[in-house]
Amino acid sequence: MTLLRADLWLCGNLVGTAPGRRVLFGTLLGLCLLGAMSHWTFAALLEQPRLLRLLHQTTDGETLRGMLLLALGPCPIAASWLGLSLAQRQLFAAPELDLWRAAPLPAWRPALQVWLRAVATAWLWAAALAGPGLWLVLRHAGAPGSAQALLPLALAAATVPLLSALLGAQLLLVRYCSGRWLRYVLAAAAAAASLGFSLWLVLGFTASQGPRGLDPVPLATAAARQPWTLSSAADLLVAACHTDGPAGMRPLASALARTGGWLAGSVLGFWLLAHLHPRAVENYQGSGSSRAGRRRARSPAPQLWRTFLAKELGQVLRQPGALLGLLLYGAMVLALAQQRVGIAGLLELRSVPPDLRQLGALLVLWFLAVLLALYGHLARFAAGDAAPWPLLSAAPAPSGAILGGKLLATGCLLAWPLLLVAAAGGTRLGATPPVLGRYLLFALPGTLLALSALAVVGTSPPLLRPHLTGRASPGRNLGAALLLVLLFELLVAPLAAGGFWCSERLRLASPAEAERLLDVAVGVAWAYALLVALPCLWLSRWQFARLRKPV
Repeated sequence: MTLLRADLWLCGNLVGTAPGRRVLFGTLLGLCLLGAMSHWTFAALLEQPRLLRLLHQTTDGETLRGMLLLALGPCPIAASWLGLSLAQRQLFAAPELDLWRAAPLPAWRPALQVWLRAVATAWLWAAALAGPGLWLVLRHAGAPGSAQALLPLALAAATVPLLSALLGAQLLLVRYCSGRWLRYVLAAAAAAASLGFSLWLVLGFTASQGPRGLDPVPLATAAARQPWTLSSAADLLVAACHTDGPAGMRPLASALARTGGWLAGSVLGFWLLAHLHPRAVENYQGSGSSRAGRRRARSPAPQLWRTFLAKELGQVLRQPGALLGLLLYGAMVLALAQQRVGIAGLLELRSVPPDLRQLGALLVLWFLAVLLALYGHLARFAAGDAAPWPLLSAAPAPSGAILGGKLLATGCLLAWPLLLVAAAGGTRLGATPPVLGRYLLFALPGTLLALSALAVVGTSPPLLRPHLTGRASPGRNLGAALLLVLLFELLVAPLAAGGFWCSERLRLASPAEAERLLDVAVGVAWAYALLVALPCLWLSRWQFARLRKPV
């Protein structure tokens, strides 16, 4: 109970400090926004009689069960994200793990504490993502108050077994199949789970606001194909809705027993596997000190690249607040596409072929999306590392290696608006795969130009030198942001001018000539981007070396 009490004290102390209150406010605000979107989605679904009739047909008359399964759908997705990303890191690389192992605790206790943290976090996310929808479905069905009271148990039944299975499988793998490649696989799975969860949030909740988002056919199909792990939770709520008389209590008692069995079995199974945790942690920590790692110690540059890449991406992909920021940014980009901001006139030009109109609209949307994202990455190179900056300045490491890891991480994050616009083009504008492929060929050199502008401005000593007090001048930040926008527009201006010239030529060209002209335009765009990026990256490396010198 000591570890549990320490975690509860830590959560309670969030209210007592200013940083804790900011974290608590941001987390609660994000969960409330997700809950509001879930409420809006199911309120709109329940107003469609066609959906209810189709659900009645696809579920053999079990319309209520189908709607409950549909509402419980986010629970295994949230459990998978937490089990593969946040809980995995806590299980093998938590900062307090060495202290727990040195304390006089049972061998299984640290793993169980991580499991309790993961269960609490997964239940909160499931309550935000699925709770409002379940409540609306039960209220629409006229369920009694006892069914509403069983919602927390149903959310746990839909979340805990899968989370326990994922954590237990990782313990087994690391205990008996440890190695450097397994560590890479786990890290890749964690990053993929975090990115996939945020992408699912963006495409799932924001797509429901479009004209095709409430189409009953795919929704009814999804309700009929929910995983079997949700059946016990749905059966429990269905049984709680039909408790008329003693005959109605028997199905409820049976559903409660089955749900309790699932939960007890998952807890018992993980407790048995938790005894493997000490050896699994030793294997995980030892997998990073192989002979190949010792050979690479002679050349620290690649290792530094990986270290800073993992650090920058970890600050985004392993923090719920940062993921919520990605969600809100993605919703904003999709809203721009839905309202056709800046592209309505272009899409209505009848003198231009449809594919070219869509290509131009996608590139304009990408430009707007990158402009919205640039400021968030501005301090990533130097100003955002005020706390560890003395260590970075004194470290015997090449400036190019440190900056290379930061550039690579920022480039990966700049791929997010690229993918968002591609998703918006396919769902909102009806762009075909050839148009999307051509868009990616043009937008990738543009992303390289955006990264070049960020590197030049983000490493500028007069503007973004790290402040050891953590308080940067607002005037300097505003000046750096304006300079960044101006530089990015100047770098992209020749490509925009070339695009206008190509559009005039393509109006009168035959299909074969248009294809050749577009291929030449792609080559010119890449050559220009590389020609500009090389001196910009060299300048940023020189500026970063100046930043590391004592003032």
